[in-house]
Amino acid sequence: MRQHTPDLRKAQYVRKAQQVTDLKGKLGRASASVLIEYRGMTVAETTELRSRLRKIDAEMEVAKNTLIKRAVQGSAVSALEPHLEGPTAVVFAFSDALAAVKTVNDYMRESRHLLMKAGVVEGRSYNSDQLVAIARMPPRDQIYSALVGALQAPAANLVGMLQAPMAQLVFTLQAVAEKGQAA
Repeated sequence: MRQHTPDLRKAQYVRKAQQVTDLKGKLGRASASVLIEYRGMTVAETTELRSRLRKIDAEMEVAKNTLIKRAVQGSAVSALEPHLEGPTAVVFAFSDALAAVKTVNDYMRESRHLLMKAGVVEGRSYNSDQLVAIARMPPRDQIYSALVGALQAPAANLVGMLQAPMAQLVFTLQAVAEKGQAA
């Protein structure tokens, strides 16, 4: 049996404390933090998911549940604490929260090993079903475009209605002028 010397224990304590500090920093910077269960995933699948997340300025970190609990206690993402059971990884989205949730959801459908447990997206906590619903939403730019279009439509219709009588008058005068020139 391996003996734990005081130096080894101190080094382990320092390493774990540093990991908790790193987790707290990432949780503070992230616009979304999603807990996923990765049971049954192969190394290749995990690498593929991490690669996809990196492309959208997100990352996945595997850590012990006790360390994640220490990191979330008393923070804005403390709602995640009850979901820390089983093999858990945290996905951090640093820019586009919706893109990260969509990426995890898409990969979850492909691999069948991945499971979203819960998450905090832009300050609000969501369960797994709500995260799936968020993932199915259209991109933010598309939502904004639809909103702007809906707001512009009444104004454009009003302008068209106001310009229609004037346009008809111009067309009538132009037709009379052409008829007068032809005669």
